[in-house]
Amino acid sequence: MSNKVYYLAVDIGATSGRVMLGTLKNGKIATEELHRFSNGAVRRNGHLCWEVDRLFLEIKKGMRKCTEMGISPKSISVDCFGVDFVLLDKDGNIVGDTVSYRDNRTAGLSEKAPLSHYELYRRTGMEDGEISSVYQLLYLKNETNELDKAARFLHLPDYLNYLLTGIDANEFTVSQTSSLVNVETGDYDGKTLAELGIPKRLFKKPLLPGTVLGRIQPEIAAETGIDCDVVLSASHDTVSAAVAVPCSDDCIFISSGTWSMIGTYIPDAIICEDNGELFCSMQIDDGHYGFIRGITGLWMITAIKRELADKYTYDELCELAQESTYQEIIDIDDDIFAAPASMLEAVNTYIAEKGQSPIKSLGDAIRCIYRSLAEKYAKNVKLIEKITGKKYENIYIVGGGSRDWYLNKLTAEFTGKKIYAGPTEATAIGNIAAQLKAAGVYSSLWESKAAVEKPVQVS
Repeated sequence: MSNKVYYLAVDIGATSGRVMLGTLKNGKIATEELHRFSNGAVRRNGHLCWEVDRLFLEIKKGMRKCTEMGISPKSISVDCFGVDFVLLDKDGNIVGDTVSYRDNRTAGLSEKAPLSHYELYRRTGMEDGEISSVYQLLYLKNETNELDKAARFLHLPDYLNYLLTGIDANEFTVSQTSSLVNVETGDYDGKTLAELGIPKRLFKKPLLPGTVLGRIQPEIAAETGIDCDVVLSASHDTVSAAVAVPCSDDCIFISSGTWSMIGTYIPDAIICEDNGELFCSMQIDDGHYGFIRGITGLWMITAIKRELADKYTYDELCELAQESTYQEIIDIDDDIFAAPASMLEAVNTYIAEKGQSPIKSLGDAIRCIYRSLAEKYAKNVKLIEKITGKKYENIYIVGGGSRDWYLNKLTAEFTGKKIYAGPTEATAIGNIAAQLKAAGVYSSLWESKAAVEKPVQVS
């Protein structure tokens, strides 16, 4: 093989995961997919749960494929969606099930919590609603004895890093999604934990992206052929994607996938005063925050595609939508769409309950969802401009959804902005950027933006 330095990025989303190989090529981060695998919550003990053991098996498959290519990476890093977590007992065994944020067990808990939702937001800068880790922990405290048995709390990427290294660390960016990290101190907030009755022993002070966590455990190295450092990326996939947005000035960005994370860059955290206009202030790097709100993204389209046994490609669904003239708009963030047995039935039920024009074809349903998503984008762009006091000309769409030509077209139509698309593998690129920081190639995550390929203007 060449004398290039390679890095492995493990990027796990709510519907799929991938192991990516990365390197610097002519000063830009280049990636190659080694292994892709499905992901999704399964019903277990009455709840929707993640198959964390299977996910780790898939990671090791990807590592072995790297070995088969004759490549020895300098390091490996894991990023994943936020909020969900694993509890470990004192012997390192999982306590209970790893329940998905799409499970309805936390419904109504924000109204019963010892701290109001807005007070939690004011302290942490996070607005994740009732899917947030804090409400999941309150459910366990109120309904089970799992917190009594637990010694450690690890978000999913933290747990996968633990399996790789045997080291139980909390990474900063994903820790923010717990709604328990103080926005000023960057640590789990002791006062908040005490008021909620959540044991402080479960948490360690979060470590920053670019930290070398440790070496792969010998037994994992022997099994996969990979013996290298494990580096902490910006483990929350949204932050890794924000690192790889090819824009560092005033712009709106959308990380488009199962969720659409829409936001802009700000120099300091902003705590919104209007309780109905809350955005997360997610620290990316020193002096750089993402002012971000999460909305339902391509989840509904993906669910329909699966419901129809993948009979249609995404392009074919877009073509059906483009042929439709359906005009109704729905609230894609309504709870009815969180995890229905049939997404098509959920859409029809919602429309009937609201007295809207009935859907007559698959194209109508897809067009309705896409237009509703684009309208949601437009509303949030206006909110961002209102809160920051700025006007933005450009929207940068990154992630797998940046390839969705029909959604890009609608986004331009509804927002009136210039749309730039790519990179599609933004999260993996942001993951590798943290490894380059650990290797001393870049002094910060923000500096690594220079290594991201320029996007394509699509409208």
